[in-house]
Amino acid sequence: MRALNRLLSLALGVGLVAAGGIGLVEVAAFALRAEPILVPVERWLGVLRVTTFRQRGVLLVCGLTALAGLALLLFQAWPRRAARARLPGDGHGAWWLERAPAEEAIRRAVLHGTRASWAHARLRPRARRWRVAIEVGTPPSVLVEDLRPQVEHGARAALVRLGAPQTSALRVFMRRAGDGEG
Repeated sequence: MRALNRLLSLALGVGLVAAGGIGLVEVAAFALRAEPILVPVERWLGVLRVTTFRQRGVLLVCGLTALAGLALLLFQAWPRRAARARLPGDGHGAWWLERAPAEEAIRRAVLHGTRASWAHARLRPRARRWRVAIEVGTPPSVLVEDLRPQVEHGARAALVRLGAPQTSALRVFMRRAGDGEG
């Protein structure tokens, strides 16, 4: 999304600079009582005088432009998961942690310290509290009641290593090994 924003900003900026430059050249030509230099005024002014909003082409262009603008606005306003999580600190500068590597570290800590067959961690960072949801696959030979405390311990240890807020919420979802990833 960041790349699309930058491309659109670049296109808008280049267009505004070009239009401003052309406008300055035309104003200077008008001030010097010269003919238009870059923009054939009589041609486009004549076209605009005979064009009405009832014409199909004008309505189509206006409608498509409005729809494209509305789609971009909705796309920008749509809430997305944060790519970074802010680490708690003393207020002198902020430290951030990328969300995807943090999720991977939690997942690996859960798999390393338990007999889980697979794990998936999802981090939802908030200002003062992180919410972590972990989905874990349990082999048929392991009791869920035995595995859950191990998973919670491994995830909490990973959160401490990552520097997460102490008030972080942790939810564990247990699945049988054949029910999820493999």
